Amino acid sequence: MVAPEATGEWTTIQSSSKTKRKQRKPSSKQQKRILEQLALQEDDNEENEEVVRERVMSQLHECIAALESNAYMTRVLLPVIRDSASNHNESSMYDIVCYGIGNFAKLSTRSSTRGTTSASAPMLQLACALLLRKTFTELIATIPEGARDSLKEDATKKKGLNENEDKTNCESPSSTAGPKLFYYEPLLLPVERSVLLKENVHIISTNEQGKRKIEKNTFFFMPHCPMRLYSNVLWANWNQHLFDSSQQGRILIFGNSFQLYDQRIVISQRASTDSDKTSLDTNCVLKVVPYTREQGRVAGSKDWKRLLDANNHKDDVLLSNLESAFNDCVVMSFSTNEKDDESSSISSRPWEYRPDEHISGEKIKDGYGESELL
Repeated sequence: MVAPEATGEWTTIQSSSKTKRKQRKPSSKQQKRILEQLALQEDDNEENEEVVRERVMSQLHECIAALESNAYMTRVLLPVIRDSASNHNESSMYDIVCYGIGNFAKLSTRSSTRGTTSASAPMLQLACALLLRKTFTELIATIPEGARDSLKEDATKKKGLNENEDKTNCESPSSTAGPKLFYYEPLLLPVERSVLLKENVHIISTNEQGKRKIEKNTFFFMPHCPMRLYSNVLWANWNQHLFDSSQQGRILIFGNSFQLYDQRIVISQRASTDSDKTSLDTNCVLKVVPYTREQGRVAGSKDWKRLLDANNHKDDVLLSNLESAFNDCVVMSFSTNEKDDESSSISSRPWEYRPDEHISGEKIKDGYGESELL
């Protein structure tokens, strides 16, 4: 998903009665234009799909290689991931669930001066998720052998709990070794499905509305998702494991800063009418803020430019949408240790006070006007 244009220290999202929330789902005509932009003009449909897939995969691999050496990954995101994933326990094996990336096959405009195509924000986000899966795989290799055997045994037990559900709700690749990466997009193009399966990605086939209950460590990769989607992820997993990083079943979220949500929304929403306040009863994001640790935020456009310039302009065209892809995003972990002990209004046992479930289709006030989940 693409972030709104950044201004100053953080993204300002404007709302109006005419544009309550931009829809990211492409229509059938938009899907056709995506394929046309990829220069598919041959008559043989099978050959066309192969040409598209190879072209998309080629840029995806270019993005992975460029991101792997980019300062944002090497200096900001990957150190934070390694710290967060292995900070409190030896179980560094995390599955990854991707929500909100959307259609990634569309190639951005080609630079007229250098003949290089810039990658779209969704393409960069997918490349990042694949790099994170590689990072989690490498973290497993650093675990002592005895602890690794215990981890495999525990993972086998958890696999048994979720195996039937995954088979029912997912289209799985042929190879499933190591950490799994799950991807949901309701309007995937055929070429995108082919690319994902080729990259050993599990495709979620049903709209879970973010309410995926996890049994093992899981990293939710959700750049620029609606706040309601983050809230549903938290609601589905609102238990002691969410707030205790020493237990298996831990959650990390990469997405929009919850603390910035709190700063932007609290004043307007909590000072609104009683009817507007009813949405707070189902808002897990605002309730989890006191227990949230955020890391890896890049403050503004100048800092993003410095991160690009750190590579001496290498891949600067390919990665020109880096800020749009990851602006305002942080890695978030949750623990009762993050709360302010001096505040008597904050519970030391928050899992006992689970917010109400939000039912899809209900109109909610999310701070930017009325909207629905998806």
